[in-house]
Amino acid sequence: MIAKTEAIALRIHPYSQTSHVVTWLAQGWGRLPTIIKGACRPKSAFLGQYDLFYTCELLFYERETAGLHIAKECTPLTMRSQLRHDWKGACAASAATDLVGRVLPDHAPQDHIYRLLNVVLDEAARPEVSPLLLLCWFDLHCLALLGFTPPLAQCASCASPLPGGQPLRIATPSVGLLCPDCRTPSLASRRLPPDARQILQRLQASPAPAELRRLRVSATQAASMLDYLVLFMEMHLDLSLTSHRIAGQMLQ
Repeated sequence: MIAKTEAIALRIHPYSQTSHVVTWLAQGWGRLPTIIKGACRPKSAFLGQYDLFYTCELLFYERETAGLHIAKECTPLTMRSQLRHDWKGACAASAATDLVGRVLPDHAPQDHIYRLLNVVLDEAARPEVSPLLLLCWFDLHCLALLGFTPPLAQCASCASPLPGGQPLRIATPSVGLLCPDCRTPSLASRRLPPDARQILQRLQASPAPAELRRLRVSATQAASMLDYLVLFMEMHLDLSLTSHRIAGQMLQ
């Protein structure tokens, strides 16, 4: 049976001397692994039709059992060529697609995350928004869609409102924030500066990344924000986010 969908290329790796395996985030399908036979041949119909961060129209032969689907046709819809020249935008896009490719299971439709990733890749291909700020915005909204919203307004221990204007300690192992009454050395050892928390709350409340085009953050603020989000995601999603740590080091 031939199926048709729109999909974002998350990963590409060799399958043989002439073929590729492409992992997509597909509308209506979720994470979708396909084999593209003969993709590397000089006269292949697939040459130039797909690449990382492309949104494509994909036709493939659907397998009824587990395994790789076979791509039949592929046509690029959004190529985001700027990401071939802007290493900072490509760095943020790589970290975002790596997170999606690792956190979602195969064949589980996640259209809300598909739409979110499309928006983030479009913004990454533009110079108006800081790539590091964009990555933090994506992480917060992706976590919310997965049901793991970081609690930035309430104490992780007593649920009281968190005060502003002072550093807050990060609780372990929940990676929540602790109010002054609950912060004991046995529960927390790291801190989140108040300005970094305020920016994270602003990102959390912003429905679109275009609203952040005039927002500027310092290197210290950015490092604190991304460090907190990586800690939170590694704990709650049970992942090792090396790609995020590398992106943070490069973009700072």
